[in-house]
Amino acid sequence: NLRENKNESQYFIPNNIDDYNLISDNEDYKKITERTINFIEENNIERIFSIGSGRAIFEYKLKIKTMLHTTISDITNSIFKIKKFNIFDEVLLIDITERLNLSIYPNTLMILPRIDTELSDQQMHDLFKQLNNKKVKYLLFIPAQLLTIRSLLIQLYIYLKSIITNKRLVDCGYSRNKYRFIKLWKKYYSIESSYKFKYVFLKNHNL
Repeated sequence: NLRENKNESQYFIPNNIDDYNLISDNEDYKKITERTINFIEENNIERIFSIGSGRAIFEYKLKIKTMLHTTISDITNSIFKIKKFNIFDEVLLIDITERLNLSIYPNTLMILPRIDTELSDQQMHDLFKQLNNKKVKYLLFIPAQLLTIRSLLIQLYIYLKSIITNKRLVDCGYSRNKYRFIKLWKKYYSIESSYKFKYVFLKNHNL
């Protein structure tokens, strides 16, 4: 419903390529795009694969800049609205809570954009394990929300406000600090570079 609602500006997926280009121009991914392109060039990466792409604006910017074979995916059928624009090489329906049944080209950058709130610790660990087993060497991990003192205070404020206003809280998924994230992937991946943990480039140390 969010993807179809024009009033939900952060979630809505337009129905045509012109409007999609318009929202793409309005979204600022300059720094992460530049740093990702540098990482791609430094490691001779040949393909991009994104799991949980959402509106795929970031992936679109990478596609335009690199012209690499790019696959996007999401858990709902809304991803097929983007497929109609014919701007990505592959558009897939993938349930990240299930076992990944897909083939991954050897020299691929796998992007995990803000999917962590949807997965338990065990599911997160299993995902990194599966990517390791599929010999995925490079990951770009983008946390949805990093658990910090500030975010805890915000959660406390929301909780107290819900009591005062007698409004029911909505479960928005899991939240972790950076040490918890590292613990989940450290058996398979090491940090190559991190930008205040807003986005983290990982490399498989088993390959």
